[in-house]
Amino acid sequence: MWVQKLAAGVAAIAFAPDGRTLYVADRGRAVTAWDTITRTCRPLFKLTRNDHAAIVRLFIAGAGRYLVALVGRAMRAYDLETGAERARLELPGIPRDRLDLPAVREMVPLPGTEPRVVYAAEDCRSLLVWVPNGREPGAVFAGPFEKGIWSYDLSPDGRTVAVLYVMEAVVLFDPVTGVVSARFPIPRDQALGMNRVKFTPDGQSLMLFHLGHVQRWDAARGETVGPAVRLGGRNRYETTAFHPTARVFAAINDSGHPTLFDLDTGAALRALDFQLGTRATCLTFSPDGLTCAVGGSNKQFAVFDVDL
Repeated sequence: MWVQKLAAGVAAIAFAPDGRTLYVADRGRAVTAWDTITRTCRPLFKLTRNDHAAIVRLFIAGAGRYLVALVGRAMRAYDLETGAERARLELPGIPRDRLDLPAVREMVPLPGTEPRVVYAAEDCRSLLVWVPNGREPGAVFAGPFEKGIWSYDLSPDGRTVAVLYVMEAVVLFDPVTGVVSARFPIPRDQALGMNRVKFTPDGQSLMLFHLGHVQRWDAARGETVGPAVRLGGRNRYETTAFHPTARVFAAINDSGHPTLFDLDTGAALRALDFQLGTRATCLTFSPDGLTCAVGGSNKQFAVFDVDL
């Protein structure tokens, strides 16, 4: 295991497609590219004094050519080689009654060489797509989501979007045609605490997180797979990452504690306590699944081998 000290707390992390380079955004608003083999780094970019917002998320888009950062209420696309900013999209402010919806922070890249990103409109009643080439964002799906989109995710092949409609159902649709392929009603005993929907890496299952439980659904049949599994306590699991090949996922609960779980049984496999401060802030697996990185509030991140 490798633990690296930084100048500020870790805000966001993302692996490059090669699985070797780890991009780290700190709370000093600097982004650094770390070589996980040599444990050396090179500065990529740093926000200026005129940028008053912090970096909230990082993810790779455009077949590994762009790093997209969510900076406050703006999305910015950076060239991974030079760190130069290529495009940005200023997002409207979020109405106060929508601030707690996870959808306002769930930007999802579409597959392909263009850095296309799906995101929720400010009222969380529709999804839009941003292509950083100067064009205005276009609608992916307006839906009948008057009560708001709580959470959403994109299947690994980019052909299906899953939308968790506030306390009612999960809707699957084609992002190109907008045609709805399935609608799964949420059981009443799970609806109140439901907060996230995620596709598994094989695209065959949907994982619905609610309070300290997770329910797996068959994405093709629209049926639950076994009972809801308790992950521990009544904590919400705000951050999740799936292993790309193994039946394992990692999650950080709202107390800041990261854990590895078995995808099928929900059993805790390993607590990821690396002395990273009062809470872990972010985590991700490398694309090859060989390593996992966890960022902490005490100005450190840890990279460890995934031994399953």
